[in-house]
Amino acid sequence: MLGMLRSAYTTFGFPSEALELVLSTRPEQSIGSSEEWTKAEDSLRAALDASGLAWSLNEGDGAFYGPKIDVRLVDSLGRKHQTATIQLDFQLPQRFELHYKNEQGEAERPVMIHRAILGSAERFMAILLEAGQGDWPFWISPRQAIVIPVGRNPSIKEYAQRVRQTLALGDDLVIPKQTEPSSTQGGDTGVHKVDSASIEREAADHAQHLLRRSGRTLQHFHVEVDTTAERLDKRVRRAETGRVNFILVVGEKEMLNSTINVRARKTQGAAAAEVDDPQVREPGQPGWEKVVEKEMGEWKVDELRRLFCYLDSHHF
Repeated sequence: MLGMLRSAYTTFGFPSEALELVLSTRPEQSIGSSEEWTKAEDSLRAALDASGLAWSLNEGDGAFYGPKIDVRLVDSLGRKHQTATIQLDFQLPQRFELHYKNEQGEAERPVMIHRAILGSAERFMAILLEAGQGDWPFWISPRQAIVIPVGRNPSIKEYAQRVRQTLALGDDLVIPKQTEPSSTQGGDTGVHKVDSASIEREAADHAQHLLRRSGRTLQHFHVEVDTTAERLDKRVRRAETGRVNFILVVGEKEMLNSTINVRARKTQGAAAAEVDDPQVREPGQPGWEKVVEKEMGEWKVDELRRLFCYLDSHHF
């Protein structure tokens, strides 16, 4: 169980040395015999010693029904917050007269374990958010990516919705056909034959329908589309202040090439690797997260989704 705890906290970015483990022993007000308490406390001591993790003793702070192991995390102000707890309860099995059959067919009384790996979810999220300086790791971020279409061609907005669909669900990307501008006897008016609002609405409705469907893939991602009429720099700035992990810009060139221009909020690796290195670009290879840097350039849509899947699977 301590191994599970260590694995969970490592996944969230807290190394073993960041955990403060405490063994809380029998309080003044308790139930059960001294012999039962001594046996339970010795069992927890042995488990802590075997774990290889540093721990300390907290005399008299156990639960009234048994000793416990508490985990504390320290915030930036040096305050300690209890998160996980593992508690031994040998009283309830007695009171409910619980038994099980051992290998010899004899009746034995179990020991109940009360376990909370994260503790209070709200408290843990607050500590995690502070540790990331306000940024969520990509794999649990509520705003993983946003697509920003640029240009007057209504097909670009439709393309943006299809990019969202592909990144979020893994659906194959279908490049929309461009609409030709209509011209009159007086010359090109710049008015398109197709109503841009209808195209955008149809693409958005289709993407929403697919997002609501379950079972498409094991990995779904939170991808938005910003189709407001504001300037590009203003939309990018809003996405940055909104702490979106990836900002994806698409225009005429990207639509024709089936690509997207990628900008990451923060670099993942200690140093960015060459994105053209086939060993680095191969999903599942160690170090693939190092292609994540501030300006990532032009990417194929399906290739970016593979990167998303890699970051998600490896908890970056």
